[in-house]
Amino acid sequence: VIIDYFWCMLRYSWHPEKYARELRYNRVRNLILRLTRALHIEVIGENLHYFNDGQIYYIVGNHFSYMDPLMLIVLNEKPITFVSKIEVTKYPFIGRLLRIIEGTFIDRNNLKQEVKVVRRVKASLEKKDISWSIFAEGTRNRDVNAPLRDFRGGTFKIAYDTKTTILPVALYGTHYPLSTKYQWKWYPIQVHVYPPIPFNEYAHKNTNEIAREIQDLIQEGVNTLRIRNETLI
Repeated sequence: VIIDYFWCMLRYSWHPEKYARELRYNRVRNLILRLTRALHIEVIGENLHYFNDGQIYYIVGNHFSYMDPLMLIVLNEKPITFVSKIEVTKYPFIGRLLRIIEGTFIDRNNLKQEVKVVRRVKASLEKKDISWSIFAEGTRNRDVNAPLRDFRGGTFKIAYDTKTTILPVALYGTHYPLSTKYQWKWYPIQVHVYPPIPFNEYAHKNTNEIAREIQDLIQEGVNTLRIRNETLI
């Protein structure tokens, strides 16, 4: 894993435009698959077929760990990418991988840059180019037993303006593998994918209403996964 990261991933991140999207994504995904095996991670998923049904989605999930985007990449055989906060670029591993797969990074202290990023994502979704994923809490929830952080209404304006189908995802257990508190033989990570929500089902709502409803939906899923987790560990 380490050799592949330094010899291949560094090259792709320096000049991603020189390599086809599918090639870059597959190399990143294969690297993460090897990492999950090395960390003894087992993914337990429900409705995962939505990830690979050929549709373009605005994927919205909760956020407990840096493993969250890695798990979404593992479960999506076709390329997806991410909208992240600009601070992620400072993380050597995850930041570099997201750059390789054409992720974009928002600087919340730079309105001009933020507008530019939003326009880029909208243009991509309007062309049905690639599915985009975002963690609507805006940052990691470090207390996995606490309620989810409030989903930001503005997060859903991109989907609304482009009439993109929203794919809600609940994740639990991604905090285990990277923590020194847990020394287990294997680490269960649970992923529940909800049925897609097409534009005509949320067109009559404002973005704050959409955010609250999807937060409630994912919170319900996280609560269920948290209880089930007790039977897995």
